[in-house]
Amino acid sequence: MLSPEEKSGVLCFTKIKIMSTKTKSVFALIVLLNVCAVASAFVSAEKGLTNKIKIGRAQEQRTEIKAEALPETAKKTLNDKFKGWTIAKAFEVVKGGAKEYEVELSMNDETKTVKLDKDGNLKQ
Repeated sequence: MLSPEEKSGVLCFTKIKIMSTKTKSVFALIVLLNVCAVASAFVSAEKGLTNKIKIGRAQEQRTEIKAEALPETAKKTLNDKFKGWTIAKAFEVVKGGAKEYEVELSMNDETKTVKLDKDGNLKQ
């Protein structure tokens, strides 16, 4: 006598066995596409720090960088204009070939984000 698990396996195998070749091909394609989608999600998660956002015709690439990697002009502006604030995160943003920087600052419970061009000038 077959256990419920064995009956389930036999039933499943029987159903697959009686599928047409076309149905099997479609089933295999669906499984393959799902595997590719999962693999793609893992690869994207591994890349982690770089995000590309398509905006209209321009493409923006935003990469997290260390605070030390900011240009000296940007660090000087931040030190002059935001005394007492700490750099929580920094990003290099390339849009239409132009570089700018986005910096998340924190002090106590407050946070703010500032944008600077490559010359260290604050952007609105």
